[in-house]
Amino acid sequence: KTFEGYFQTEVRPILLSMTEALHRDISLRFVWSEVAWLKRWFDGCSSNADELAQARFSKLLADGRVELVDGGFSQHDNAVTSVAQQLQNMRHGRQ
Repeated sequence: KTFEGYFQTEVRPILLSMTEALHRDISLRFVWSEVAWLKRWFDGCSSNADELAQARFSKLLADGRVELVDGGFSQHDNAVTSVAQQLQNMRHGRQ
């Protein structure tokens, strides 16, 4: 699958269902690691369902119920092989 294909069939459904589940059950928390998917979601999805989920996601993040770990643009084991590339990935993901 392409980046876009994987986003549409795998990642977007996770983001939508995760935000709905956390909205309904205040005891739940969620951990997310790849900023690239969040950037794609916030920059390119504007359906009513996405806009509602994005607002909920932002609130959940502010409330500490969603935690961003690593903060790189993508997971190191998927995209980079050296320490220099890992540092570049972290800098890019935190911009």
